[in-house]
Amino acid sequence: MRKLILLGVLVIMFFETYSQDTLKQYLLPLPPGRVIDLSISYDGTHLAMTVVKQDSFFIYEYLRNKQGEWFDTRKVYSSIFKLQGPTFSPDNDRIYFSFSTSEGYDIAYVDRTMNGWTEPRFLDTTINSKVDEFSPQVDPTGKILYFSRDEGNNGACMHLFYSVWEHGHWAKAKRIVQPVNLGCETFPRMEVDGQKLFFISKREKYKSYDIYYTKKITQDIYTVPQRLSFSHPRFDEVSPTYDPVLKELIFVRREKRHDVLYAVKLGAQFLPSPVNILRGEVVDNATGRPIVAIVSLLNTITNSPITQFVTNTGHYQLIIPPGQNYTLKVTARGYSTKFYDWNTRKAVGNNIDNVDFKLFSEINLQLNIYDKRLYDNLNAQIDVFDSLKQKKLNNIQIKHLSKGKYLVKLPIGGFYSFHLSKDNYRPYAFGLDLRVPILYENFEKDIELNPRLERVVLKVVDASSQRGVTTEVDVVSKTTGAHYKAKVKTDANGNVVLFLKKGDVYEISITPKGYTFYSQELNLESDSTPPKQIVANVKPLKKNMSMQFHNITFELNSADLKEEAYPVLDQLVKFLKQNPNIKVEISAHTDDLGSKQYNMKLSLRRANSVVEYLKEHGISPDRMVAIGYGESRPLVPNDSDEHRAMNRRVEFKILEIK
Repeated sequence: MRKLILLGVLVIMFFETYSQDTLKQYLLPLPPGRVIDLSISYDGTHLAMTVVKQDSFFIYEYLRNKQGEWFDTRKVYSSIFKLQGPTFSPDNDRIYFSFSTSEGYDIAYVDRTMNGWTEPRFLDTTINSKVDEFSPQVDPTGKILYFSRDEGNNGACMHLFYSVWEHGHWAKAKRIVQPVNLGCETFPRMEVDGQKLFFISKREKYKSYDIYYTKKITQDIYTVPQRLSFSHPRFDEVSPTYDPVLKELIFVRREKRHDVLYAVKLGAQFLPSPVNILRGEVVDNATGRPIVAIVSLLNTITNSPITQFVTNTGHYQLIIPPGQNYTLKVTARGYSTKFYDWNTRKAVGNNIDNVDFKLFSEINLQLNIYDKRLYDNLNAQIDVFDSLKQKKLNNIQIKHLSKGKYLVKLPIGGFYSFHLSKDNYRPYAFGLDLRVPILYENFEKDIELNPRLERVVLKVVDASSQRGVTTEVDVVSKTTGAHYKAKVKTDANGNVVLFLKKGDVYEISITPKGYTFYSQELNLESDSTPPKQIVANVKPLKKNMSMQFHNITFELNSADLKEEAYPVLDQLVKFLKQNPNIKVEISAHTDDLGSKQYNMKLSLRRANSVVEYLKEHGISPDRMVAIGYGESRPLVPNDSDEHRAMNRRVEFKILEIK
């Protein structure tokens, strides 16, 4: 008895909450014609309405301003065939509705695009059967489709069905189980939480369609439906829809003379549970224009997709109950991919977050090109090809930043191959596949080019005994200034193999202890034929022995050493340090251009410049004597430029061997 009394109190409270005087007319600017039905989007920003006018059916869309007012009525679609029950997808960019064809009512939809709405498309036969389907609505997740189906009653009685989106299509529809579907039922309208469901039903006790409410516990378990008290016993109520902004239930009542829009405030028990709404725009990073993109909501732990849809207008919207972590993946054809971690665990009440995604359509690839042996920067020829078509792409932007550094802009979505070439280096190629998801805009790649090498055998022998001499060999590239050094161990033949880059000019210097200094220029330029073997005859040191150096050079009419003379002078420093028991005369010689007196002074200044360099590098001045001979000791007659160049020289003469 106590339970019955308590139940009676609850029923009285329910009916008191929804007495007739709580109803009010719902006002909005109506288009010409008779209103058939309407629905409001899950987020309360859009309203869809079906109107019949002059034997044609129209679907209109309303937008809502920040003040909560409906404005900007737009025609979505019209037809001479009956249209019924339009509802929005969760992102508001698709409208589902029933479309009357010659074979009956089927469920169709139109998509919003950047250029307007598409023509209707029909769902496949897993939904559209041989009987009529009405009043479609997709739940807030976008994965469950609710609708009503006439099970062979010629429209006299319908029941509620649902279908789940699986493997890229709608699965076979199932009838919602009792205690729902105890009468003739249609217009299923889920609230934004995906749990509370309004629908209309005609049951034996009543002669009209009334509004009922139930709550989904699981997909196949619902609470006992309740008939809302304001439902009129003689007039039909249709298209119940929840307005989340006003927290009101909106519906159409078919009264005697005309249809009227009504609104009623809902009690707390009928309000949807808190949800999280994530919305925003997907735009081109360079232009700011919206782009067609694919939005996927993923389980953060398993990375498995929960829902996925295409944003035909660049706008997206997701509605999710709180309590979990999600990952949002956004991508578009020919664009980058972006991720966003969405934490709804700490959300309290309804939360709306706005997150825009800026996708880029090309990447910046910086190429840093080096010599593999010396790691010097190298300029090179860069050609880019389409790997699939094997076609050179002449429209790829390649910007030369500095020596060996290039910036290449590549459109996303292509499969590229790079071919690099440079004289005297081996070609280099690599591929870059931009068909995979691209997360970053800037990339950098270091490329080491292998030089083409020449094999040269150097043979160092004692000029007197023809025996091999153990010594160090310094190889200086006069082209790049880089050093190559190797310590030669005497073998039976006194040979060492040098691998030198083709295209360079080298200075080979040998300073064996107890022997004369040896220096030779080796030209490996592309158009020359390099020697396969070099024989370096070194003589044992003797008093009054002279060594001539034509590569110790000076500025014109000056005693200032040229930079190219430093490597040879460094070898002389090494020679004097390896042979500390000798004293040398350092003399400079000129050609016959200029007066004898001027040439004598110039040659002495030049000899002193060499002595000063050697002193600065640790050689005692007591071991060196500087003399200028001017033009007095020519090697050859000064009768040509070539001979004059031979006479301009520096000589080392051994004065003493202690």
